[in-house]
Amino acid sequence: MIVVDCCEQRNMLLLDLLQESGRVAMSLEEYMERGHRCDIDLVLAVGSKLPLQLSSLVERKSRVFYLVNNEGLDRLECSKIHLLKVPSFVTANSYLTAEGALGLVITNTDIALKDANVCVTGWGYLAKECVKMIGKLSGSLTVMARSRTAREQAKQLGYRAVDISDELSEFDIIINTIPAKIFGEPKLKQGVFILELASKIYPFDYDDFGENVRYLIAKAVPSKMSSRSAARLLMDTIIAYKE
Repeated sequence: MIVVDCCEQRNMLLLDLLQESGRVAMSLEEYMERGHRCDIDLVLAVGSKLPLQLSSLVERKSRVFYLVNNEGLDRLECSKIHLLKVPSFVTANSYLTAEGALGLVITNTDIALKDANVCVTGWGYLAKECVKMIGKLSGSLTVMARSRTAREQAKQLGYRAVDISDELSEFDIIINTIPAKIFGEPKLKQGVFILELASKIYPFDYDDFGENVRYLIAKAVPSKMSSRSAARLLMDTIIAYKE
């Protein structure tokens, strides 16, 4: 049985897809109400909050699929699969996030990408997908990364690449993918737009920004921007584990 915590759109669509495909699946709410106790596959959402009584309804052979660590997970004595450590999921999810990032940049700026000087920080799965997608449309794109190897790879793809620096005043758009405090006292262009895609520690002190800096902290982008595709990806990943 697959149990889905339907606290976000992606997971609600996931439950629909599972049931449409003939899988035995129900919502976490229904599972709790019925008081089942069996070896389930539990799929959590980004904003999941696990009730205490769930620990008594999940067997040791159960599996929990999650995106963001939840303190309630510590109470569950079963297998736990961090989806962001599953390579196939990460690759596909990064594409969906990058596609959503492109949409967010377009709708939150008043400058065409062909006229914009764009900076993408990092060189992980997500950064690479952002570079591929946005770099084709941008008039100028710079990759900012600590690793010399990462910078060389970006250059080989035809992009300018530099080390991490507080000198950011040339950029109209900054897309951050690094969950770390990488900047000290950054120098920013007036009117710059920053799209924050990191999920944990942010590189900027956003609360200190004035009106001349615009920013958007984008969380769970695939769930919000392409929820049906994100739900399909979740289902395919879970089914692959089951089989």
